[in-house]
Amino acid sequence: MSMLKKLRLSLLITLFIIITPSYAKTIVVLGDSLSAAYGIQPSEGWVALLKQKLRVEDLNFKVLNLSTSGDTSINSLTKIRNYYKKNDIKILIIQIGSNDALRGLSLSQLKKNILAIISIAKKNNSLILLLANRFPPNYGNKFTMMYQELFNKIAKDENIPIVDQLLKGVAENSNLMQADGLHPKVKAQSIMLDNIWLLLKPLILSSKPCKIK
Repeated sequence: MSMLKKLRLSLLITLFIIITPSYAKTIVVLGDSLSAAYGIQPSEGWVALLKQKLRVEDLNFKVLNLSTSGDTSINSLTKIRNYYKKNDIKILIIQIGSNDALRGLSLSQLKKNILAIISIAKKNNSLILLLANRFPPNYGNKFTMMYQELFNKIAKDENIPIVDQLLKGVAENSNLMQADGLHPKVKAQSIMLDNIWLLLKPLILSSKPCKIK
């Protein structure tokens, strides 16, 4: 190959690299009121703070929040099943179950629904992060332990990371909780994100995202 042809080929390759779009990978948050910024502005919730953090760290990920206040695990299962039919998800953050427990729904059914969500995610090659929450003592120690053990067992059996105390550093501080004692205030959202980021960051880095140009 002549020098001129080599030069032309090199230029073509360079142009291809420059004009080829860098597509953002998708992080989906599937949750309830704790992720839907209940009682505060959506722009103040931890999911919005996550979007900001990704921009600051120059990571080419987009974040879609599918969380809805009041959602149970069956609502979430239907929602994510429909979403996967037309979309790809690189990382799925699962934060559901609180409403199942508050409504007295079966823990066995909760487990079945979460496992179904995880199964769908794995079949679509998504990375998964499970978020769990500890209930206030007034719900009874036995129930609280059963609920927590359920999530820890799912995480262990399915070999996925778990943030076992989403409200660590928040729930025990009344100044960080809203009047209902269940939902965190604005100033608590950054603490929640810190709890999540510790395990979310390795998943992000393992997917080798492209840098934003």
